[in-house]
Amino acid sequence: MTLADVVSVVAAAILSVGGAGAIMIGLSKFFGERIAERWLEDVKAGYARQLTLVQHGLDQLSKQNQAQLDHAVTVSRAQFEEEFRSLREIWKFIARSRAAVVAIVETKVPNDDTPEKKLERFFEARNEVAEAQKKTGVRGRQQQPVLSGVGLSGCGCLPGADKA
Repeated sequence: MTLADVVSVVAAAILSVGGAGAIMIGLSKFFGERIAERWLEDVKAGYARQLTLVQHGLDQLSKQNQAQLDHAVTVSRAQFEEEFRSLREIWKFIARSRAAVVAIVETKVPNDDTPEKKLERFFEARNEVAEAQKKTGVRGRQQQPVLSGVGLSGCGCLPGADKA
């Protein structure tokens, strides 16, 4: 064997090993990319499932919060309307009381202005004021709240005042 034959055999061996290496590298790259793509798709699908679960949980929480808010607004509106109705009723009684008080103050003196007639007119007006005060819950000079449930139970203005 000559040197040229040895070089040609070594070159053929290197080329065959290099060619086989190149083929091996190409195949491993191809299969590696495919395996990595499949793994990446599985990971993305897992994250998509988790995201869907989290979104569903947030949607449920949002619906619960919205329902509570809607309920609070509805209750507040109903309570406001009930309070407004009660205040209208109370105002009617206050207006009647005021009219009775104004009737006490006479703007013109009648012809028969005797002390007995003045006293009689005073007691009539005072009784009208007392009746109006009973209906509104005002107890004269006593230190009781004007809007006490007990005082307003007779007019039916406050819900549950009859139970007190």
